Amino acid sequence: MITDFTKEHPDRTLWRFWIPMMFSVMFQQIYNIADSMIAGKFAGEDALAAVGASYPITIIFMAFAVGMNLGASVVVSRLFGAGDRKGVKRAVTTAFVSSLGLAAVLTVFGYFFSSNMMEWIHTPQNIMADGILYLKIYVFGMIFLMLYNVCTGVFTALGDSKTPLYFLLGSSAGNIILDLIFAGIIVPWTVWKQFGDTQIIEESWNAMDLFMNHINDTKYNHETLCGENGNYQWADWLSYEPLESCSGLAFSPQGPLPDAVSYWNYLSASYWVIDASMMRDMAAATGRDAAKYQQMSDSAKAYIKENFLNEDGTFKTAILNTMQTPALFALKNQLLEGEAKAKMIDRLRKNFAQHDLCLQTGFLGTSILMATLTENGMEDIAYELLFQRKNPSWLYSVDNGATTIWERWNSYMIDKGMGPRGMNSFNHYAYGCVCEWIWETVAGIAADPATPGFKHIIMKPIPDKRLGHVTAEYRSVSGLIKSAWKYEGDTWIWEFTIPKGVIATVILPGEMKSKEYVSGTYKVTK
Repeated sequence: MITDFTKEHPDRTLWRFWIPMMFSVMFQQIYNIADSMIAGKFAGEDALAAVGASYPITIIFMAFAVGMNLGASVVVSRLFGAGDRKGVKRAVTTAFVSSLGLAAVLTVFGYFFSSNMMEWIHTPQNIMADGILYLKIYVFGMIFLMLYNVCTGVFTALGDSKTPLYFLLGSSAGNIILDLIFAGIIVPWTVWKQFGDTQIIEESWNAMDLFMNHINDTKYNHETLCGENGNYQWADWLSYEPLESCSGLAFSPQGPLPDAVSYWNYLSASYWVIDASMMRDMAAATGRDAAKYQQMSDSAKAYIKENFLNEDGTFKTAILNTMQTPALFALKNQLLEGEAKAKMIDRLRKNFAQHDLCLQTGFLGTSILMATLTENGMEDIAYELLFQRKNPSWLYSVDNGATTIWERWNSYMIDKGMGPRGMNSFNHYAYGCVCEWIWETVAGIAADPATPGFKHIIMKPIPDKRLGHVTAEYRSVSGLIKSAWKYEGDTWIWEFTIPKGVIATVILPGEMKSKEYVSGTYKVTK
């Protein structure tokens, strides 16, 4: 909210302006505090020391950002106070362009000279490698640090100190969550699966093991972890379903709804299963005790079945039976069998039909949506979602001008303009998971987690005549993989190439039997 300090009562206005600024400074420091706490608790003393050792360098980078903040604020406030609106626009544009240029220079310099800078401050050798790695990660965020500080300078110059605080509240919480969950377990597993290199597992093992022990002890329970989560969960963020957090549907004036807490605990336990299964795979790959994590995964599944599911496959919290995301996680984690599974699939199909074959999932549900549908015999629905043009859908965003993945399906609408302005990014990859499905299912190029690094690949394309044709190439660590198919009338023609030294398990559309192929180029018609 823009505030003209020359027209309002100064005492009351200054207090209203100062308090959000105080909290903004505090939450900006939470980034470093969170990194230090997580490094110390989950990665050990050396990692914590590495974060601390890099501080004299990161504070210099921070100084550049703060300088842009102050410079933009002084110039814009002077022009705004003088009523020069054109001058304000010029100053804001100049500040943004300058900050982007400076961020690019600092990022390149920081990345290539990170080891030199750590040597200049005489970093001990036992933490040198971790310090360099942390510094490289830090400088890759320079563009966001710079843009945030310029935005803050502009907002404060216009008398708005609340908007920067709102951004920091969300980003600080997001930083902690990403540190713990996504970067903690899923990223090392994914990198290992794609490249077959266990180094990232070795480097991350202590952190991952400590984190999983913590989750196993607390069962990822919201109430138990209130001291860590602040009695708030992002959950299936920005979904179109009941109990969504951003829209406030998960809360009453007294706090989180009981159904919402039950839903959060279910989602958390679902990730307990997923993370434990990934840890099992990584333990086996590095000669560690995989049985520990298999038992952990089994315990998590038993916990979910006992606390959240009825024997007939319905959820004990009734409202979850009206939603897509809860069913998707139950199917992904293979919690149901026989008739109970069939009934859940039937309810899920009806749910999509009730919503005009539109997805209703948010960040979590969408991440597993397409693969889970395909794995459970609902590839027809997956394709309907791919071709869907109504809101929410991928093509709805494209039809409204998207050339990147947006944070919201309706970040911009041709007929209405900008979507919700409080939190709206045009480069936000959460929904980009559809691209993974296109590569693995449409093109049929998938890594085999049992043999990482694409030494063994799974080629199981599922075509749709409406798509017409597909041509895909993936330059894997084991070589170039190609897959191209097209229709000529009713005949499906597929050509694929397997790189040297690689074996592929090939399953043709509509068939159950697989066939092994060695390196070479092949052509199949069906």
